[in-house]
Amino acid sequence: MALRIKIDAIDWKILKVLAGRGRITKTELSEAVALSATPCHERMRRLEESGVIAGYRAEVDLSAISSLVYFITTIRISDYEFAQVKAFEAACIAEPAILECISVLGETDYVMKTATLDFEEYESVVTRLFRSQSFTVHYTTHPVSRTLKSYDQLGLLDRCKPTRAR
Repeated sequence: MALRIKIDAIDWKILKVLAGRGRITKTELSEAVALSATPCHERMRRLEESGVIAGYRAEVDLSAISSLVYFITTIRISDYEFAQVKAFEAACIAEPAILECISVLGETDYVMKTATLDFEEYESVVTRLFRSQSFTVHYTTHPVSRTLKSYDQLGLLDRCKPTRAR
């Protein structure tokens, strides 16, 4: 997690432009935020070095090249110790088919999003993941029929406000 750093309105503009157009040239970025090239590049480098800009990625539409099946799995665990949970979390992180796994509060302990080629591969993933644990795992599988809305970083940035370092 990035340390909270002080950002101003220009930094905020830089972040919004890069979130929407990650392949923009540095010159185009400078023009988009109305700042000369050198100060703009210095700000961008500071945002990168501080971890606010975590990286640059291509957004790939996997449905254009492959048929994947997505599953949401809710997981509740019992009879465990802290070290065992950490081992489970490490196994989730290491599993390539698991796209996302978040720890939540309440009756469910984790919510996991998985992408596999078919249901049989999904069963293999969860069997391998849960069989290796020394505690009791209760899970419910929800096959995803369609995605209505996915994560939109730019939309989220529009809702956020710059925060000052604490």
